[in-house]
Amino acid sequence: MISGIEFLRRKARMTQSEVAAGAGISVALLGRLSVPYPKMTTSLAIYMRIADVFHVAVDDLLELHDEQELELGDRVTYRSRTENMGNCVAVYRREKNLSLEQLGQLLGGKTKECARLGCASAEPKKKHIRILAAHEGITPEAFCRLYAPFPQSER
Repeated sequence: MISGIEFLRRKARMTQSEVAAGAGISVALLGRLSVPYPKMTTSLAIYMRIADVFHVAVDDLLELHDEQELELGDRVTYRSRTENMGNCVAVYRREKNLSLEQLGQLLGGKTKECARLGCASAEPKKKHIRILAAHEGITPEAFCRLYAPFPQSER
């Protein structure tokens, strides 16, 4: 279960810093309020400021949600710590704003680990390039040119 604050933040594709800045509170306070059952009392005024960021009623912040309620397209696409931006598959993921789960599904993997490994490698697997090129309706060569991390002359 996730809190209404966390649910709305992910739906809005906002970072904790962005929400906290919009509400005029610290990221630490937002983090403490974003857990399903916060162990602190907070004034209604702070909840109202957070609700204003999302343009919702305070009641919506207090609702609990099952994480599965977030559609894959609603999930925030964070940059992976292992992502290699010198890899055309990683560049494709960033440009298409795909989560690792979405990229993993496109690549035919059952988990996001397939996508994470594909984005982390120095050179992408040829089968990944073929799959993504077919998905885009272009040749693998065109895919590599289109999502090249550097112009061909710099390689």
